[in-house]
Formats: sequence, C-alpha cells, structure tokens
Amino acid sequence: HYVAKYQRIRGAGRDHEHAVVELAEEHSKASVATMLILISGFSMFALSDYMVTLNFGVTTAAMLFVGSLFDLFVAPAMLKLWGMKQ
Repeated sequence: HYVAKYQRIRGAGRDHEHAVVELAEEHSKASVATMLILISGFSMFALSDYMVTLNFGVTTAAMLFVGSLFDLFVAPAMLKLWGMKQ
C-alpha cells in the first residue's frame, strides 16, 4: 500500500520529492500507532509460563518491530533513490 499511495500522489501531479515527504508524514503516524499496539499485544505472550507461547510472543513482537523500522526508514529511502533514477 506504501507504493500504491506514492503512485496516487504522483498521479495527482506532485513531484517526486513532495510525494515522498507527504507519504512519510502521513504514513508514519499510523505506522507507529499500529506498531505500538501490535507489539504491546504480542508482548503479553511473554508473560506466559509455557515456553512455546512465550517464544511466539517475543519472536512476533521482535519481527513486528523490525518490519516497522523497515516501513519507517528503509521504504522511504528506497523510494527516494528510485525517484532519483527516473
């Protein structure tokens, strides 16, 4: 959905630089809120005495965190580089 939104902004006549900035500003708030809610929820499994459940919660929370970092930092950087090549 990140790239689709970028293409919609570009289709509306915005230049590449403006589209990347607008997308990052709009997308980052929702992404951070979602990340915090999901990580908090899956971290509750870390309180379990059953190791399988504990491992599931910790692993899922960690992967959500890594995915969110990618979404917040790597994806905008890739879009910025991609636009420079066009």
